[in-house]
Amino acid sequence: MQVLALVPLHHPAEVHRVRVENLASRRRQVRIFSFVEFCLWNAVDDANNLQRNLSTGEVDIDGSTIYHLTEYRERRNHYAFYHVNAPVAGFDTDRERFLGLYNGMGEPRAVQEGEPGNSTSSGWETIA
Repeated sequence: MQVLALVPLHHPAEVHRVRVENLASRRRQVRIFSFVEFCLWNAVDDANNLQRNLSTGEVDIDGSTIYHLTEYRERRNHYAFYHVNAPVAGFDTDRERFLGLYNGMGEPRAVQEGEPGNSTSSGWETIA
């Protein structure tokens, strides 16, 4: 497996390319789970107002794209998004639903169960 991550010059974006090659003689099924924690927007302002930002989390899901719209149009004129260039089997935008109540990054619930929960967050820790 190869993973290439890059940030294009002069673009506020991060790009990942994942390549998986089956070297075995038999057919295999592969599932890939991605996980992104959206950043907030201004480190100083957000640190002073962290509780408000966490409690106003808002997302919109459109096919293979998850839009992070926290405070979009209210105080900010921009938003973030996470996009996959292939059809997806499911998604989670609620961090606790993806990881599990007492799980950490090393044992996410969605991966252990083999499928996402299709959760849509409403405040708190919005992920993609």
